[in-house]
Amino acid sequence: MLIGTRSDRRMSSQSYDAALARLFAPRRPTQNLIRKAYINHWHRARVLDRELSEGQKEAIADRMRHSLATATAAYRKVNAPA
Repeated sequence: MLIGTRSDRRMSSQSYDAALARLFAPRRPTQNLIRKAYINHWHRARVLDRELSEGQKEAIADRMRHSLATATAAYRKVNAPA
């Protein structure tokens, strides 16, 4: 939940989409694209020259309110350039 820019009320989904469009103009990214970028970043991240453990990936998935299987199947890009 985000607070609206012109009021102290909850931002509607239309306002959120419009804010994303203004931030990234002329492109129009979606929330799903941001989720995909986040998953791909962390699934390829190396901590102390090691890949993240399955437990760490599961913790990220849990915070994003999906499973590691969903992250791998729906969001993770295989063979994407680094």
